[in-house]
Amino acid sequence: MRTRDAFDMLLEAPHPTAARIARSILEEAGIPSLLLGEDGEMVPGMDWDILAMRADLLVPRGTRQHALDLLVAAGFFGGGEEPGGEEPGGEF
Repeated sequence: MRTRDAFDMLLEAPHPTAARIARSILEEAGIPSLLLGEDGEMVPGMDWDILAMRADLLVPRGTRQHALDLLVAAGFFGGGEEPGGEEPGGEF
């Protein structure tokens, strides 16, 4: 099974700072996440490498809606909306 098959995309190529905030919110709630680069490789951590690229933020299959609900409740999307129009995190 490929990594992408076991995970759902939560955020497509978020700003690196927004990715860090989202991962922190999800971690506090016990939802694991990973960053997957455009070339299909996992991004090892939130170190300087992530600042040079944007990777997709993935969550385990079946947890996407719960993860989105957590981010909305935390005000991650600024006006309380789910992704679609604005850059996640509002000011990033």
